[in-house]
Amino acid sequence: MSSEKSLRPINIKEADDGSIYFVGRSSFSGSNQTEGLVIKINEWGELIDSVNIALENRSLQFTQIVPDDNNTLILNGNSSDTTLQGFNSRVELYRIGTDLGIIDANSYFVSKDHHVYSTYLSFVNSGNIILCGSMWSNLPPPSLMINFMLNPEFDSLYSHYSQPPGGRGTYYVRQLNDTTLWTLAWIGAFEGFVLTDTMFIQTGEKTATPNSVIGDYGVKWDTDTTFYLSGEWNGGPDDDIGMFRFYDPLDTTNYIFKSWGTLDTLDYPAPYGGIDLNNKDTVFWGGTTNFWLFPGEFPSYYFLLQTDSLLNIRWEKFYGGDANYILHSIDVTRDGGCLLGGIRHDFSYEVGKTDAHVLKVNAQGLITGGVQKPKIEIKEAIVFPNPGTNILRIRIAAQYLNSVFELYDMAGTKVITQNISGKWGEVNTSFLPAGSYVYRVFNDEGLSETGKWVKQ
Repeated sequence: MSSEKSLRPINIKEADDGSIYFVGRSSFSGSNQTEGLVIKINEWGELIDSVNIALENRSLQFTQIVPDDNNTLILNGNSSDTTLQGFNSRVELYRIGTDLGIIDANSYFVSKDHHVYSTYLSFVNSGNIILCGSMWSNLPPPSLMINFMLNPEFDSLYSHYSQPPGGRGTYYVRQLNDTTLWTLAWIGAFEGFVLTDTMFIQTGEKTATPNSVIGDYGVKWDTDTTFYLSGEWNGGPDDDIGMFRFYDPLDTTNYIFKSWGTLDTLDYPAPYGGIDLNNKDTVFWGGTTNFWLFPGEFPSYYFLLQTDSLLNIRWEKFYGGDANYILHSIDVTRDGGCLLGGIRHDFSYEVGKTDAHVLKVNAQGLITGGVQKPKIEIKEAIVFPNPGTNILRIRIAAQYLNSVFELYDMAGTKVITQNISGKWGEVNTSFLPAGSYVYRVFNDEGLSETGKWVKQ
């Protein structure tokens, strides 16, 4: 979905009528001011409506869209003063109708010397709203945790600010009972689960997340006591995604853990919602393969995994490679499939310009309808780097245990054959002359990928 503006959608949600909503930010080239972005499309990828919300001398972005009980949508975001280098921050809340008209709005000043890094909105048992998050500054104190309790009309009931040693803040909040909140927080060197009362004062022990998994986190509860969690895993040389199923809100000895990733690329979880589930035995996990913080002139892919409740991978797919893609969030759909929402940087664009991009896939990971604009390829094997030099690497989807790699020159002569065991292989290409080659990756279980590889 291209325009003269650079579009950066951050969160995606399917409504009850099948419409798909994006929220994020947009900006003109060279401008330091962003506008709040809302896009509505149908299930075929056709634009229904869009709106950009501008604030005078302020940059606005939305980071979350949450349906409420009144057939309306709540937009959670933040703004900062463009004349004060991004500080003088406010939390911004909007309620909109399905026609994208603004029904209600409110904002809360949080700090002159900090900018809001992120906020997360959730409902509590009373129908009130919790907003939690963090603020950053280049000056002491470097960070502040922020927590608001709001009524459904966005009126503040009370708030709590704290300065955690070492910084960061709160990622997710869930109400466990009438008196207790469960939070996922980063406080100094500690990252993990904390119990607080409804005034956000710590009441229980802190429990660190195990297995060296840190943010960006995704959390999805499936019962009152069990939940899934994803994050960046730093525990090994060739895995970047950590996946958990916890059976108790604080017991970090009673869990299942698995990791996922590939050698020599950074695979990163979608930072604004990388987990969702249709039922307790069908869980989707999403992120970016060959990730970097900013869009660049190199190919990358959305990845999507589907597992059962014990984290056994059913299938894995890669989407893209023709441009630079960064996945921001996923959302399960009523038909058992999944939405993938992110940004696409075409290599012909100026640096920094991105388009809004959404895919809708079915329960088997196949692209459905006409949402894919421009056309995008599904891969079950990736060959990289491409172009390359003396080493070629192959990433194989996790459902295939064994495969074969073949490389042909442009005359059709086979120059390399190599068996691959597991999810990745490495091929020595130092003896080959520079030029173009055709590869084939296949097995007897349905894997069949072909493409062009260039040696420089």
